[in-house]
Amino acid sequence: MVTCEICGKEYDNCYMVSIEGAKMVSCAKCSAGGKILYEIKAEKNPGRQRNVNSGEILEEYDIAEDYGQIIRKKREQLGFSMQVLAERINEKESMLKRIEEERLLPSPELVKKLEKELGINLMAKVQKPSNVPKINNSEPIDMWDAAYRKEK
Repeated sequence: MVTCEICGKEYDNCYMVSIEGAKMVSCAKCSAGGKILYEIKAEKNPGRQRNVNSGEILEEYDIAEDYGQIIRKKREQLGFSMQVLAERINEKESMLKRIEEERLLPSPELVKKLEKELGINLMAKVQKPSNVPKINNSEPIDMWDAAYRKEK
């Protein structure tokens, strides 16, 4: 489920909209007040998985740090111009250019299209630091507690 940032309700599909220059996730009803940038669908298999009992993050995936270079190198290796790739994945050439220059972060749907078309993997497993102290889940913690514990 995706939560609308305007009305707060959860929906299966929402939209990334630009409202007075601010980019927000909104439902179909709330998106009428802005320009729709792209659709966001609720993922059946989200990038992070939580252990139901403990709330601990087991795995988390994020887009590779040098995603623009990976896309450009593979596109050139396959001999595709930016226009050809844009047509093959049904996206605008200007959007692909901004993604290759790493000025725009691709949506999850676009990442899947690029991975499938180019035969690459843009998602990287996020490494969890091993030196993070464990905190009892039943004990509430705020920023002051965290700073105090770090000083110790």
